Amino acid sequence: FPSHDIPVFNQVHHTQRCLESLLKHSEVCRELIIIDNHSTDSTPEYLQKMKPIFEKNQWSYTVITNTENRGFGRACNQGILLSQASYVAVVNNDTWQMPGWDRALIGVMERLGAAMVGPYYYEKEFDEASLLARAQRFSKRNQGKAKEWWVPMFMFFRKTALQQVGLFDERYFVSFEEIDLRVRFDRAALKYYMVCAIVTGK
Repeated sequence: FPSHDIPVFNQVHHTQRCLESLLKHSEVCRELIIIDNHSTDSTPEYLQKMKPIFEKNQWSYTVITNTENRGFGRACNQGILLSQASYVAVVNNDTWQMPGWDRALIGVMERLGAAMVGPYYYEKEFDEASLLARAQRFSKRNQGKAKEWWVPMFMFFRKTALQQVGLFDERYFVSFEEIDLRVRFDRAALKYYMVCAIVTGK
């Protein structure tokens, strides 16, 4: 099963949408680790409120609370080291998961023999009511396609690959940590792809 690791720092409205989509749209993911980098808004209260909701749905739900903003890479590493899963998804809190995201990405990873996959993502302004339809249309047009690409907004790893190349370099605070990791993937001849088939069509 995959683990979902989310570093957060304020922006509770993004975290709320991310967690609600994760709970609604996951099929096999049942471990959630949130690393709160010393949020000063209502994020801590919201994260505690969600704990019984996730646990009621048979999720392992853990919040790591840092006493300072330790940066993206270090927060990611905290979650990865704690995870008991074979696959680890590292995402920003302003992502929104589509139906069946986890089963689809695992399937593509196995088919391609990839060490990391990332989904197509859409960063322009959108109306939330139409986003699912947009994603389904895109996936239908591009079913089965994949290309070598690095998607820093959402990284879905085999944990063994991270153990091979090492975790995020914690000297980077909020940028370049994913580029550094990609270089180490290249040097280790590990495959990573951006995939388009991320929606089940249900």
